[in-house]
Amino acid sequence: MKTRILLFTEEAHVAKAVARIAQKSEREGAATDTIRRATAFLRNREWDVVIADIGRHGHGFEIFNALDNGDDGIPIVVLTELGDELSQALAMANGASEVLTKAVNPEQLCEVVTQLSQRGFRA
Repeated sequence: MKTRILLFTEEAHVAKAVARIAQKSEREGAATDTIRRATAFLRNREWDVVIADIGRHGHGFEIFNALDNGDDGIPIVVLTELGDELSQALAMANGASEVLTKAVNPEQLCEVVTQLSQRGFRA
């Protein structure tokens, strides 16, 4: 079964890059730029991993509320800007499974997604 990835980002280039990574590694996924759509995706389908792109002004942290602060057991990979230590710390405090700095290495992102999806977070 393919790993199902939900990407939450407002940056088109990040969405395209993650889509290429997913396609190359035979994963399936969806991307959204609004918390409303992300919440709908989360409600209507099971996901193995959520990738949240956290912007400099805090955009992206809403995904933690949509996931009930991690109670759903879905691992969250957070992407932050280089040097944004505050977002990195807040992401970990809110239940992020992994925090990666943009521009993220595609192989590293694939490896993290693979490791998290194999841990069996979903019931």
